[in-house]
Amino acid sequence: MSIRQPNRQSDSDLSSSKALSWHTLRYHLVWATRRRRRVLVGRIKARTEELVRRAAEEQGCAVEVVEVSPDCVHVVLTAPPDRSPQQIVAGLKRESYAELKGEEAVAKGPSLWTRAFLASTEPVGEDRQRAFVESQPSL
Repeated sequence: MSIRQPNRQSDSDLSSSKALSWHTLRYHLVWATRRRRRVLVGRIKARTEELVRRAAEEQGCAVEVVEVSPDCVHVVLTAPPDRSPQQIVAGLKRESYAELKGEEAVAKGPSLWTRAFLASTEPVGEDRQRAFVESQPSL
């Protein structure tokens, strides 16, 4: 039985390689602001997108999409197999908040982000995304 060897030119768009593995781990990650505060607007929105992209690259992830809404962040990325979705999200939240906490609109409270997040390896419907964001407390 013959196992097809990956063609580096055609498969390179779909997978990454490490020493002995070929992998394609694509995650759709969503998290919300604490109390669903609508602070991710204007300059803070643009800065959040920049910080999330930079933090993902530092973790070895390739960002495909970053969408920042006033109260939540959606990220689609590919990740190395040694990083769990929880580790990736924790790093993205930590790095972005460390830079944003000096902003006046963000400075309220101990953290900008909730502890919860949604992670999927397949596309998540808009209804499911909306249900997740709306389930976050808005005290």
